[in-house]
Amino acid sequence: MKRVVIMLITASILCVLLGTVSAETRLEYSVKGAEETENIIWSIEQGQSQTVLSLETESRVTRLVCDSRMNTREWQLQDLKENSSLTARRSGQVIHVEGNIGENRIDTRVELEPGQKWYQTMNHQYSCFVLSGAKKEAFVMLRPDTMELSNWVLTRQEEETLLINGRSEETVRVRLTVKNVPAFMWKAELWYRISDGRFLRYEGPMGGPGAPEVTTSLVEEVPAI
Repeated sequence: MKRVVIMLITASILCVLLGTVSAETRLEYSVKGAEETENIIWSIEQGQSQTVLSLETESRVTRLVCDSRMNTREWQLQDLKENSSLTARRSGQVIHVEGNIGENRIDTRVELEPGQKWYQTMNHQYSCFVLSGAKKEAFVMLRPDTMELSNWVLTRQEEETLLINGRSEETVRVRLTVKNVPAFMWKAELWYRISDGRFLRYEGPMGGPGAPEVTTSLVEEVPAI
């Protein structure tokens, strides 16, 4: 019995040293479009050296492995509607993408500029920018249809008190725009809790210019134990 206990303690210590111990937070959001409303659930596994973001719906599974600054290290996407299955991994300044988009096989490498940030979601990955207090940040995103890089800009806006799911929250608003594209053609507004950078709300297009407008709001938060 003592040997079993010692083995369990040793395994726990090793997990801590290797940075594999993680705690999972569950976040449910209401997504309202012009015609319908659906709820989605994000899972966030917070480890010592990385964060894993997961979203699963009836037709799509998204999984992102991020470093301690929320930069994407790996992106996995499975889309049943589009018959797509993709994995993109960053090594240094190169993103290797492989899989398929419909009937088209993908095996390509995309080169980043030195120090360039890669965010592949339009919500949770901006939390470090929010907490840093920085006024502006540039990053790139891979287009899911072409695997080409698109350039984006985050700009810090006003601090606001926002009512989220019946609760008053102290937030900071962040504007998301496409680099070199006027805001009147495409922009989105996002709100984050000031105390911990939690993503609370999104208002803007769900896609490129001309895409339908949606509002995404947090409706339930189950913190990690």
